[in-house]
Amino acid sequence: MLGQVGALYHTLIRRNALLAGMWFTVAVGNRTELLLALPAFLYLLAKQPRNLQALVTREQLRSFTLFLIFPAGLLLGTAAYNWARFGSMTDFGYAHIPGVLKEPWYQHGIFSLTSIRWNAYEMLFRGLNDLPTFPYLKPYGFGCSIFLASPFLFLLFREGDQHRWIYWPIIGALTFALWAHGNPGGWQFSYRYAVILLPWMFLLITENGPPRLSAIEVSLFGVATAINAIATYEFLWTSMIKV
Repeated sequence: MLGQVGALYHTLIRRNALLAGMWFTVAVGNRTELLLALPAFLYLLAKQPRNLQALVTREQLRSFTLFLIFPAGLLLGTAAYNWARFGSMTDFGYAHIPGVLKEPWYQHGIFSLTSIRWNAYEMLFRGLNDLPTFPYLKPYGFGCSIFLASPFLFLLFREGDQHRWIYWPIIGALTFALWAHGNPGGWQFSYRYAVILLPWMFLLITENGPPRLSAIEVSLFGVATAINAIATYEFLWTSMIKV
C-alpha cells in the first residue's frame, strides 16, 4: 500500500515520473498483481490526454520511459532469478513450498477460478458472531465483510467522481486477482488482502464527496473506528477469538 501511495503522490501531486516508478516498483515487489494498475498510472502520468495523439508525444514518452526504468529492472531481474532457480520465468516458487499444495484451499492450484466464490463471500458477505454480553459482537477469525469492518467504505458508491471510470476498473481487476488466490488471507480481521485497494478507494471517496467533511462522513468514520477498536481488543487482549 505504501508503494502505491508514493507512486500516486509523485504521479498526481508532486509529479516526478522516475520517483513514481520507483515507488510503483516497491509496490509490485511486494504484491505482483499490482502490475494490473500500470495502465492507470501511465494514464494519470500523461495528465489524462483526450486522444491518442495527445498521449504519444515526446514529453509523454519521456515520462513513460522514466517511470518504467525501475519496474522493468525488477521484472527482468525477477524473471532471470525465476528461470535460474525454477526453470520458468513465471514460476515464483509458491508451489515448491513443502506441503502447500496439499492444503485444502490450494487443491485447484495457487490461483483458480474456483476460489472466487469463497473469497468473495469472505470479503463482502461474511458477518459477525453475536454475543449475549458486551461487546455483543465478535468477528470470525478468518474473514469479515469489508463493509461491516468499515462502513465508511459505503461512501465509495456516491456519484460525482469524474475519474471513477479509471479507479473502478483498477479496483475490479485487483479484486479479481485477489479472489482467484486459493487462500483468503488466513488469521485476520476482515479481508487483509484488500489493503492494496485502499489507495484507489481513498481517491474515489475524496473525489466524489463535498469539499468539506460532512456529518455522514464523520459518523461513518467514527463507527468504523469503534468497530476496529473492539475487534483489535478482542483479537489481542481476550481469548474470545480462537483458531
